[in-house]
Amino acid sequence: MYLDEGRTVDGLFNPFGDVDDDDRYRVCTTLDKFPDYADDLWSAAASLAEGRARA
Repeated sequence: MYLDEGRTVDGLFNPFGDVDDDDRYRVCTTLDKFPDYADDLWSAAASLAEGRARA
């Protein structure tokens, strides 16, 4: 499966609303403390990107 990196990264941060670079850093720092949440969020973003690619 090929994922467009930009679209996947956008999908990763969509649940957090509009975020700038500082917000992305804070989100990544928080997710680093909770790797299970990070895995779930990344899986959801990958699924979203895959669905968009099929559309």
